[in-house]
Amino acid sequence: MPACTSAIITGVFIAGVGIFPGPGAAGRLTADEECYVSFALQEAGKCEGELCKEKRVVKIGEILNYRRQMRSSLRNQSAFDKFRLDCEAKFPDIDAQAVCFSERKDATFSSIPAKYKPARYGVTRAGYYQLRTKMTLDEAEWILGDDYNEISYSSYAGYSSAMYRWGSLRRGILLIFQDEELRSMSIYGM
Repeated sequence: MPACTSAIITGVFIAGVGIFPGPGAAGRLTADEECYVSFALQEAGKCEGELCKEKRVVKIGEILNYRRQMRSSLRNQSAFDKFRLDCEAKFPDIDAQAVCFSERKDATFSSIPAKYKPARYGVTRAGYYQLRTKMTLDEAEWILGDDYNEISYSSYAGYSSAMYRWGSLRRGILLIFQDEELRSMSIYGM
């Protein structure tokens, strides 16, 4: 990526428009973002005049921010990958992409249509391997099915912990959620 383009995109993030991927990662792009930027910059290069090019690059920075917000709110990589493709299909119209990502940036797993969600596996090894820490109960329920039991629940001083079992006593999957995020999981009898 050209240094001036990198500086402009970093400037968008530093100006308060952007959300960074993690501590110490301000202005850095993930591999996926770099791939997106390389294609989008080709479109920006078609502009006549430097002002047009700069506006396009700033718009690309805004799109990256919206993508990061969407990724953060969805918390499910496969759902994010499927959900963002509709916006990226609007390429090369960067303005249409920006509108699409802006409308979707606060999407949650429970608010997106089923076609964007991962496959339903049921109580199987494949289903277990689709689980990721920090998933919500809704996401786990989508993957494993809605036939589960709450084994225990406790709450103290604003913190909560719950254990759920999918399957039977002899064969199943145990999930422990703390503050509504999956923290621990185990599989048994499979």
